[in-house]
Amino acid sequence: DSIEGTRAVVDGGQAPEVTAVGCPVGTRISVENLFSNVPARLKFLKKDTTELNHTVNHVQWAALAHPKVRFVLTHNDRTLIDVAASDTRAERIRLLYGREFADSLIEFTKSFESTEIECHIGNADLSRPNRSHQFFFLNDRAVRDRTISAAVSEALREVVPKGRYPVAFLFIRMEADKVDVNVHPTKAEVRFQDERGLFRNIVQAVSQGVSESKYIPTIQTAEEQVAQADVPSRVNNADTPMVYPKPRSRSIIPPSRTRYGDPPAPAALAGRPVPATDRSPGTHPSTWRSTTGARGRLGTPVVTTATGAGAVEVELLDFARLELVGVLYNTYILVADTESLYYIDQHVAAERVNYERIVTRMRSGAVASQGLLTPISVELSPDRKVRFDAHRDWLSRFGIDAEPFGGDTALIRGIPASLDSGEAEQMFKDLLDRVESELNPERSWEVIQERVAATIACHSSVRAGDPLTTDEVRALLSDLSKARLPFNCPHGRPVIIAMPRMEIESRFQRR
Repeated sequence: DSIEGTRAVVDGGQAPEVTAVGCPVGTRISVENLFSNVPARLKFLKKDTTELNHTVNHVQWAALAHPKVRFVLTHNDRTLIDVAASDTRAERIRLLYGREFADSLIEFTKSFESTEIECHIGNADLSRPNRSHQFFFLNDRAVRDRTISAAVSEALREVVPKGRYPVAFLFIRMEADKVDVNVHPTKAEVRFQDERGLFRNIVQAVSQGVSESKYIPTIQTAEEQVAQADVPSRVNNADTPMVYPKPRSRSIIPPSRTRYGDPPAPAALAGRPVPATDRSPGTHPSTWRSTTGARGRLGTPVVTTATGAGAVEVELLDFARLELVGVLYNTYILVADTESLYYIDQHVAAERVNYERIVTRMRSGAVASQGLLTPISVELSPDRKVRFDAHRDWLSRFGIDAEPFGGDTALIRGIPASLDSGEAEQMFKDLLDRVESELNPERSWEVIQERVAATIACHSSVRAGDPLTTDEVRALLSDLSKARLPFNCPHGRPVIIAMPRMEIESRFQRR
């Protein structure tokens, strides 16, 4: 608040000239001729777009940490960021990322013995393919910490889809003697005195806050999640992906066909009683429907995992020839033959079919784009805006016709032919989030095509919960029979699991 500040002039390696200077409200930082006396460092700079993107990210972090300060960032006489001083962090987030984005965040604050955590958490629809939109602050200083990120993911593991990462802004206040901020030269990494305690507090704060918000169904309690979770070991490299324990597999595709591990041995399930909630008639009256008419209404089935001895050679199946039993929860297609009952995830199956079609079109150079009668306006955050300006031509190679529309807005005029317009905006944002990593120089063009095709296929496919007609189900099964690799989606999730007839009969004590 002082009207007088300090001016330091550094010329080469000489001692700085330090003088007093008047400081009116507002500070302008100008960096010029940065490498004039160390030209060797200039050779190690990345492309201009990459370095600009780093600059934008740093300014965004600073703006989030200090909402009461106005931040303006210009580049080549073009304003990239201009956010006015804000009274709250929620308002600063809205100014940086737009009203629609901010309205999708859940805001709450939880206090513990020596820690206060202010959270702004995105709902499941706002999740991202990477952790680029996880921002953590400790005592108003930006930090990147694996414990915090792992705690957020653990708290939301039943909410955010597998392979996606929640949008999260966490502002943590903690007593200074509880944390060591001198681990990293830039203080971007810290070490906590009670790392496990912080993990537990964050899981409890996020899970309780999200559950209380009514934004999503109630999720597992924080105490249960903490009891089941392991705090991941600290990794010195902040860019190294976190490794979580592998989930238990429920796929019974033979081991030679899957990377999910062996199914449990028969003894693991023998004699296990059926839970009372599964035995009760009419437990799910609105989630089961029969597509076989003559069979009438079926009771609520008991779904279990197939045993190792009953693993079915599903590669011999012709999906289209199987007897269609019904659709469970508007998500799982049930089909059967004389030996087994099969559960097929309709979204994952459609994703596999669409993925192979899209890849085939890309390989032939025939990626079709459908024009939209009503263009879609998309509000872009500053970092997405930079990537969009730099990679518009790249996006067009995949059937995406988009152009700047003034300010922070892009206008989508055309999308891949297989994509529903309702999914266009999210798919467009996902690709912008991943474009830098996709353009890895060590990655072949074919691999890039496959990875982009997987993103487009996911957004082009029928969702879990979408009702399908009998004809649509049969068409999907027919298409799946023609797929090159029908047993997993391009992200690795299983398309089909099976329950052998011998397992069913054993559970009913017929064997």
